[in-house]
Amino acid sequence: MYAILYLWSKRNPNARINLNFIPVQGRYLPFAYIGFSLALGNRLNELVHGIVVGHIFFYLVEVVPAVLNRRILTTPRFLVDLLGGGGGAADNVVVDDFIADDSDEDVGLPPPPPLPTAEDEREIFRANDGATDAHIAAKTGSLQALRVLARTDEGAQMLHSPDRNFWTPLHEAVRLGNLDVVDFLVSQQVDVNARTQEGRGFTPLWLAQATHGAEHPVTILLRELGAEEIDPEREEDR
Repeated sequence: MYAILYLWSKRNPNARINLNFIPVQGRYLPFAYIGFSLALGNRLNELVHGIVVGHIFFYLVEVVPAVLNRRILTTPRFLVDLLGGGGGAADNVVVDDFIADDSDEDVGLPPPPPLPTAEDEREIFRANDGATDAHIAAKTGSLQALRVLARTDEGAQMLHSPDRNFWTPLHEAVRLGNLDVVDFLVSQQVDVNARTQEGRGFTPLWLAQATHGAEHPVTILLRELGAEEIDPEREEDR
């Protein structure tokens, strides 16, 4: 349980929740639990153990693949086919580092990655749950990478394409909470009401509300654009 708590805090660092009526930012939630446990005189063995396990898992899944450009820890395919994916982008696709400024100049920018053949695309789909470079760029907040992709027809198409779980790059950008990336994707006419799970899941606005709250700039922007907040758990929205 504490390992999952730690992983949630790493995936949702800007989320705000109330811990015993005290507002806590997602990134500090595990440490807040430690503080409460110390104050109450509770044992810390399980809590610290869970955080350590969660950190090791996060390191193997998020950090090592970015360094080695390949996955070293994978979910068995039969479990993915049986239970479905968790909505995250693939871990063994690593987008090149792009300049993170707001200029449109190409100085220092690497060329766009070569487009895969149809045979390669099938292989990538199986290995990476259908995630594209646009998904990875949105997930990591690489605005300049998305701008480079948008300059070609094939790259522009990636901005609209869903992965295997029907997450679009906009979903990834919303989960990250990066207003500039969300604003750019919206300017490319992506579907602000795209739903996950083959159209039965949630919309970007619901994800923004659930992850960051009603006052977050991303949530406010999507509301101003007239996006729908569809909760997949409510029967009337199915």
